[in-house]
Amino acid sequence: MNKTQLRTTYKAKRREITTEEYSGFNAKIKSNFFKEFPSMDGKTVQSFLPIKERKEVDTWPIISQLRNSRVTITVPKADLELLTLTSYILDDHTQFEENEWGVREPVSGKEVAARKIDMVLLPLLAFDLNGYRVGYGKGFYDRFLSQCRSDALKVGLSFFPPVDQIEDVDQYDRSMDYCITPHEVFRFE
Repeated sequence: MNKTQLRTTYKAKRREITTEEYSGFNAKIKSNFFKEFPSMDGKTVQSFLPIKERKEVDTWPIISQLRNSRVTITVPKADLELLTLTSYILDDHTQFEENEWGVREPVSGKEVAARKIDMVLLPLLAFDLNGYRVGYGKGFYDRFLSQCRSDALKVGLSFFPPVDQIEDVDQYDRSMDYCITPHEVFRFE
C-alpha cells in the first residue's frame, strides 16, 4: 500500500481500538520500551505528546518513568507555516497550549538543539519491515530527524505490526532504528 492508503486504513484501525485495548496496548509498549532501553541515564530523549482523541500511543507513562531517572526530556513545538519542529525541555514548570491541530505544545522554555538529542520517540500511523513510517503527511519529523546526529536513535511506537513495504518511500523519508509495539520490538539496520 502507499502512504495515502495506509493513513486511511490505520486511522480507521485506531478508531476501532476499545478503551480497554488502548490501556493494555500502552502498558505493553511501555514495558517493551524499558526492556529494550533499561537505562537512559544522562541522555536526552525527545518525545511526542499524544493526541488521545486520535488514539495515539500514550507517551506520558514512558515520559514519567524517564523523568524519574537522570534523563532530560524534550517535547516538540511545531511551526505550522515552515513545517518544522523545535525542541523544548519538559520540566515541572512547562506550560502547554493546543495548536490548531489539537497537539499540546510547550508555550515557552529552554530550547534544545536537535543535535543534542540522543533518542527521538516517533509518532506514526503505520510502518514497514524496512523501518519506514507513515505519519500524518506533513514531513515534520523527517525534517527534524535530518537535523539530528546520525547516531541519535529513532524509535517509533505503534499499536500495530508492520506492513511488508510502504510503496512510495522517497529520498526525504528517514528510517527508524527501532519500532516498539505491544507484542514485539522491531530493530532495523
